[in-house]
Amino acid sequence: MNDIKSIVISIIFCVFTISLCELLVPKNSYKNQMRLITGAILLITMLSPFLNGVSFNDFDIKENSYDINRITEKSVALGYKTKIFEVLKKKEIENAKISINTEIDQNNSIKVNDIIILFDIKDKFKVKSIKNTLDKKLKMNVQTRIDE
Repeated sequence: MNDIKSIVISIIFCVFTISLCELLVPKNSYKNQMRLITGAILLITMLSPFLNGVSFNDFDIKENSYDINRITEKSVALGYKTKIFEVLKKKEIENAKISINTEIDQNNSIKVNDIIILFDIKDKFKVKSIKNTLDKKLKMNVQTRIDE
């Protein structure tokens, strides 16, 4: 980690020094030459750690620091919610609450157990047609409830 820290400090110092030098040089006389030289210096400063063989093994990266199964479950639920919101938007329904229950079975497959949509009381006449549309689109039984 000290290697990374020293690289960052070197680059910051180099940029600061280059900026200071560019301010001191007269505006028109050596501006292009100065930029060429300072650009080369900055490039060398940034590449030197890699050319000298800096060890990046000090990073404390835990490969299994996240639960890929849980992330995948949430992604599947989000996909279903997106499809449901598309249907609801076409029917001009904005206040529905969607609950999706998923689980990972013994084959490591994601199974959607329940989809429950809670509708506002003002949308009660649209519920049946939305349920039929979603049942066909999602190819599963969607439970609908009206919040009273």
